[in-house]
Amino acid sequence: KRREERRASRRAMSSKLRVEPSPDITFEVSGGKPNSCPLRLYNSGTEHTAFKVKTTAPKKYCVRPNAGVIPPGKHVEVHVIPQTTKGADPTLQNDLAGKCKDKFMIQSTTVQDDQAPTSELWAHVPPTELQQTLLRCKYKQASVGSEGVGGAIPEGGETGAFATGKGFNLDK
Repeated sequence: KRREERRASRRAMSSKLRVEPSPDITFEVSGGKPNSCPLRLYNSGTEHTAFKVKTTAPKKYCVRPNAGVIPPGKHVEVHVIPQTTKGADPTLQNDLAGKCKDKFMIQSTTVQDDQAPTSELWAHVPPTELQQTLLRCKYKQASVGSEGVGGAIPEGGETGAFATGKGFNLDK
């Protein structure tokens, strides 16, 4: 049993996913709308790494891609797109005032190079083999002449946040 635990621990350690930016994801607001923000996920391990992105506010953000596999030594860019409402958004003023409580969690684990990150895979990953990175959301007013980090949100953008369609609770 100890050998299996050590092997699982080594396997989890080889799943080194580095997330940028960290520990905060900052959305610049211009023209009354928040811009999208790219996340870069780097696999610094020696094995393929599966990832998935979750949020506490799945109706407020669209994440593309929300899951995937990164080969060793490679990276993936994930776009986080705040979903805007028609007209004035009352929550945006709170977000700009530093009251945003939204968070993202990036989960990762090592996989075989041809293994897809299905819900069945995630259901059977032991906690010792799961790496989790938490990001807090922040909003700031864009400076004059700035178009933000990611760019404007396309009208009628996609909705939804991640594969399971449910948020996660960090208060427990």
